[in-house]
Amino acid sequence: MAMTPSLTNLISANVAPAWTGQYLITKPVIANVGIGKPGEWIDFRLLVNNRSNEPIRLIGAANDCQCTAGKDLPVTIAAGAETEIRVRVKVGDTEGFRDGKIWFRTDHARQPLLLCRWRGFVKS
Repeated sequence: MAMTPSLTNLISANVAPAWTGQYLITKPVIANVGIGKPGEWIDFRLLVNNRSNEPIRLIGAANDCQCTAGKDLPVTIAAGAETEIRVRVKVGDTEGFRDGKIWFRTDHARQPLLLCRWRGFVKS
């Protein structure tokens, strides 16, 4: 039975990935990118943890006009290991809190997509 992509990382690390469909998780669950000025791009790093018993390859990311990742991709994450990925986001054009996401494509049959979420603040 195929599983749909996981939308959260709110599952306990003690629960088997096969039960949750979360073979890859991000640390932190929601990355804090800090404070930026309107229209500013902010670079940050997040950890991607492979909870499976086999290597998983991050193939690429769904880049758009608000978020880019790619300098570290593609990358293979060994079983039980984690790796750091650099991401660049445009926090927004108007003041206030901003939430964003970026989808990473994987070669794992049961988790073909990994959702990475971020939060920042725009201040003039």
